[in-house]
Amino acid sequence: KSKQASKSKVAVPPVKGRPSIPLFGFGGGDDNVAPVKSKETNKPAVTPVAGRPTVSLFGFGGDDDSTKSAPASASAAPRGVPVISRWKQSPDGSISGIISGSSAFKDGDPVTTSPIRGKAVGGKVVVTKSGSKYFLSGGDSPAKASNNAKAAADARAKARQEAAEAKKAAQEEARQAAEDKKRAQLEAAQAKKAKQEEARQAALAEKQRIAEERKQAQLDAKKKAEEARAAKSKQASKSKVAVPPVKGRPSIPLFGFGGGDDNVAPVKSKETNKPAVTPVAGRPTVSLFGFGGDDDSTKSAPASASAAPRGVPVISRWKQSPDGSISGIISGSSAFKDGDPVTTSPIRGKAVGGKVVVTKSGSKYFLSGGDSPAKASNNAKAAADARAKARQEAAEAKKAAQEEARQAAEDKKRAQLEAAQAKKAKQEEARQAALAEKQRIAEERKQAQLDAKKKAEEARAAKSKQASK
Repeated sequence: KSKQASKSKVAVPPVKGRPSIPLFGFGGGDDNVAPVKSKETNKPAVTPVAGRPTVSLFGFGGDDDSTKSAPASASAAPRGVPVISRWKQSPDGSISGIISGSSAFKDGDPVTTSPIRGKAVGGKVVVTKSGSKYFLSGGDSPAKASNNAKAAADARAKARQEAAEAKKAAQEEARQAAEDKKRAQLEAAQAKKAKQEEARQAALAEKQRIAEERKQAQLDAKKKAEEARAAKSKQASKSKVAVPPVKGRPSIPLFGFGGGDDNVAPVKSKETNKPAVTPVAGRPTVSLFGFGGDDDSTKSAPASASAAPRGVPVISRWKQSPDGSISGIISGSSAFKDGDPVTTSPIRGKAVGGKVVVTKSGSKYFLSGGDSPAKASNNAKAAADARAKARQEAAEAKKAAQEEARQAAEDKKRAQLEAAQAKKAKQEEARQAALAEKQRIAEERKQAQLDAKKKAEEARAAKSKQASK
């Protein structure tokens, strides 16, 4: 701009026409100022005005400021007065513009006059302090300058407004970004809380399931143990039937010593009024030499027989009790129906199947079946097997419960590990989202700053351009 002004500002000497001639010889133009030659030609910068000289009738001197304070008015350029268009008045009062109608310059040359008297007005003739005259083309040039200043002011105001709006938009974006970040953090916290609650509920459900399975396993083991005990008890109750002692006729010793117990009354059957055991139909036990009927030498072993002797009742499905009595099913007795259960008095010696046993009271019975003791042994073995099986089942149930508990613990550990991994992944995702949001906000803020700076620069450039125009 300064360079352009220096190019367009050329020192122009006062227009030199014919000198002002006062009537009494005072004043007049300054004849000592030589015209300044143009840079392009050897002509003076401004052609002298071709009009008539200024004549002062009563004044003393040719420079009366009272007549120079206001420029002469003309609706068009007077003849011989150079015209300056696209003009502008500088702060020192000089006029710069494009000259035409001058014999000293080509039309269109840029010139700068010396300071003028008064204010420049478009469409008027102005006079410099040295007396040169110029017609300022365009009656609206000051208005245009005013409009240009106003436009520049408007541009500055608009630039400030746009910068303020850009700043406000950036602040709004930052606020919105902060709200979005806060919302994202809240959602991440809620998701984390929901995940933790889900993991807690899953762990609680798993714990309850393990407790219920353990309880069910214990109940099953207890039930199996009770079933085993019930089976054992049932087997024992089947193999042991209470039979009242068999009361036959008392043993009669020859000499009145020993024999059966005459003080024991026969036990009646629950089904009939018959005595529990019919007396043996054979001959009574007779002791020839002994005193008393309980000779252990003859009682230690039961009598042997390959089949039941005639008249001796038969006891089948029999079992010997700890007190020595025999319990079983009787047949061949006149005192009982075949198939009635009976229990004899204690016998002498050990009961052997297929043999005749004698009670301490002297009654005789044939024990049917040579394998009954084996059966009793088998029953005991079955009970022992049942107990062993129950123990084995309880151990297996306990082992299964322990395995289920171990599996449940592994499942719980796996669930906790998965929950921890999911939590870590969620936290990493939230961190990445927060980082991306932070970067986005920073980029938007940077872009907003760049846009505001660009708009401010454009506003300054427009202002400078308008000022240069």
